[in-house]
Amino acid sequence: MTNSTRINSGRTQSSWLRVGLGVGVSTFISMAILASVANAQQRPEPLPDLSGSYTCEGDETTCGWSGNMFTVIQSGANLVIKNEKGDIGHAKLTSHISLSAGPIWNMLGVIVTPDNRTIQWSNGTNWRKT
Repeated sequence: MTNSTRINSGRTQSSWLRVGLGVGVSTFISMAILASVANAQQRPEPLPDLSGSYTCEGDETTCGWSGNMFTVIQSGANLVIKNEKGDIGHAKLTSHISLSAGPIWNMLGVIVTPDNRTIQWSNGTNWRKT
């Protein structure tokens, strides 16, 4: 084996060592990222508690039609809504800040306060928790 072959062989080994080390570090970083993502997915943020009584605020005509007082009963992401007139409807939390009410109200809502006490609806009204 000549000197140039030994030098080239040493360079090749050191190059492969650097590649192997780089792959190992990259794999470790990838595994750490995947573990943190999996850990975050295991502990989802709890849904806001919207159970309680609400007062309709905003346009008097709209509040008069839909109701002035509402009671919300929540089970997970599902809500049962009843107004003072006895009308009952269902809604669903679509995220931690949004909900969708089906018949009889058929509107979309956004929770607009950090304490989850005010819902702003697509019909222009707000429901404030009493």
